[in-house]
Formats: sequence, C-alpha cells, structure tokens
Amino acid sequence: MVEATAAPVRVLPVTIRKGESLSEAIDTGNGAPTMLYMPPGWNGKDVLSFQVSADGSKFSDLFTVNGIELVREIVRGTAVVVDTNFTSAILWLKIRAGTRDKPIPQDDERVFYITVAP
Repeated sequence: MVEATAAPVRVLPVTIRKGESLSEAIDTGNGAPTMLYMPPGWNGKDVLSFQVSADGSKFSDLFTVNGIELVREIVRGTAVVVDTNFTSAILWLKIRAGTRDKPIPQDDERVFYITVAP
C-alpha cells in the first residue's frame, strides 16, 4: 500500500517597497493563504486591503459580496489567521497598506510572510 503524502505548507515572502503602498504580486499556486505575518514597522493607520488576480497581470481590489472593500485592521509584528472562507479562490495576491481610497506609502521596505496550505 502506498501512502499519500500531503503537500507541505509553503511560506511566501511579500514586500511593500519603500515609497510604495502596494506589494508585488505573489502566486499562491492554487493553495489557500492561511496565516499572515506582519512586519514590526509600519507607517500610518494599521489597516490592510488587498488586490487579487486570476492571471497575475490584471488585478482587482478585493471587495465583499456586499460591495464593501475587504479591509483588515492589523497589529504590527504579529501573526494573523486568514479567513479561509474566501482565500481558497485566490490565485494571485497583493497587499496594500491602507485602503483603495487612502493608500499609505511606507517609508521603508515592509516584508510580510504568508503561509499557503495545499
């Protein structure tokens, strides 16, 4: 009998560059983001919003089914459990400091880590 082995959980770095408010894109590889590790430094209000894409080139701001931008209040230097009810459909992801209407440029590079479960 051959035992199936589960694919490992991956940890992906994602960076908001100095002077920017939006990170580079990360490919979740059909996995579901499950945990977000926050950097200790931060400019402005502790709020994140997101962009998603099906193809890695055309990104859309992430909104709820009620037409409200998906915004998360965060605590610097902590880990946050991600709501997996919606993340299994995310293929490509960007993180934004602030909101769509009020992005917050960062005065230094901010590196996040995201765990992605198979």
